[in-house]
Amino acid sequence: MKNLKIKYLFVILILAISSLFFQCTSKQILKKYYVLDEQIDSTLIKQAPLPYSVMIEPFWANPAYKTKQIALRTANHELQYYYYHLWSEAPDVTLRFLLWRKLKTVNLFQNCELAISQVFPQYGISGTLDRLEVKNRGKKNKYPMARIKGRLELFDFKTRQMVVRHSFDRAMNLPKKFSMNQFVTSVNQMMNEEIDLFIKKMSSSLQ
Repeated sequence: MKNLKIKYLFVILILAISSLFFQCTSKQILKKYYVLDEQIDSTLIKQAPLPYSVMIEPFWANPAYKTKQIALRTANHELQYYYYHLWSEAPDVTLRFLLWRKLKTVNLFQNCELAISQVFPQYGISGTLDRLEVKNRGKKNKYPMARIKGRLELFDFKTRQMVVRHSFDRAMNLPKKFSMNQFVTSVNQMMNEEIDLFIKKMSSSLQ
């Protein structure tokens, strides 16, 4: 009788462990995708656009950042990538579309496209993305940081001669225990601010 009770307890324990294991494994670990949204400075909106046609070329990205996986810098020459946290599009694609949407919204140019249309462009815009990463805490920085580095250029479409260049290298502190959404919010803010500065430079140069 005693052995039978032990067997029953053993079977119940196995069933309980199996049930717990099934519940844990049945919960899906979902990948999360992050986007950048335009923030519009109303002072940049033009009633009458500049009388030019502009085409935004595909942007170039450092191969280490030309991926949907969000990069984490763990040392000077070391990168890791988050597996479950990803950009909705590769960062160079996102930056190009973000600039295009903002230029459309502020009405800076009479025509602004992502490809050559019926109107041949007088100007082109190119961009490079050198860094877009989470940077771990280190000796020089007490807090983790969001970092972006890149360049935006306006050039004469026929001669390829540069008209306006805007370079940026920004970092913003994050909480010691940050969420990925806080990182993306910081990146979103910095990207929008840098694009606004580029828009102001173009507007001033082409007036």
